[in-house]
Order: sequence, then structure tokens, then C-alpha cells
Amino acid sequence: MTQLSHLYLLTHKLRSLSTYTPYTVHCVKPNELKQPSLFEPALVLHQLKYHRILDTLTVIRDGFSYNSEFDKFLERYKLLSLLTWPRWDGSAREGVVLILSDLVLPQEEFYIGRSRVFLRDNVVRDQCD
Repeated sequence: MTQLSHLYLLTHKLRSLSTYTPYTVHCVKPNELKQPSLFEPALVLHQLKYHRILDTLTVIRDGFSYNSEFDKFLERYKLLSLLTWPRWDGSAREGVVLILSDLVLPQEEFYIGRSRVFLRDNVVRDQCD
């Protein structure tokens, strides 16, 4: 194969890979020795904190089952507000705030973080989807 065909195959493969959404699987080791029936709580807790699994569980436990980055949320739901539809030129965060205010949702039904919006389960079911 020539260098050009290798470059073509590489480019084709990279385009193909860019269409997929990656998922990460975190394995939690119960002990450093990898022995059955041996559980080290401190080690497991450290791994859960490191992989931010505890943070995710807290968000879900508090009822915020849906979360999305501002730009993705704005792109998907911008038609719910006359202020953001059909085109929004401000920041994605400001657009999200406008959409949520137009939906007249109680403050406890959503939370706006640094880069994501969190919605409670019943809001997603009743309002958005």
C-alpha cells in the first residue's frame, strides 16, 4: 500500500470514529491483592470518589435524572422559547436560563451548574420530551 492509501484509510477511520459517543466503564477493585472475599472499604471509597461516581449518585438521588451541557440543551430545546427560536446569539447558559424561565418551572425542579443544566425526572417527562 502506498502512503496515500494509508492516509486515506486513516482519514476514513477517524471520520467513522468521530460519529460515535464514547462510554467509559470504571472497574472498582475490592482489594489490592485481587483476592476473593477480601473487601477493603477505604480502597473502594477512594476509587468511587476518584471516578466521581459518588457525585453522580448524589445528583440522581436528589432527583435530577437528566443533565445536559448548555449548548446541547439549547440546541435541542431552543424551540420551547420565542426568545431562543429560531436563532440564539447569546451565550448557551443565557439561552438555557431563558428557556427554563419561559417554561415557568419552579426553582426546585432544575439546577443550573457551571457547565450543565440538571432537571428533575418529572420535568423531563412532563415538559421536555
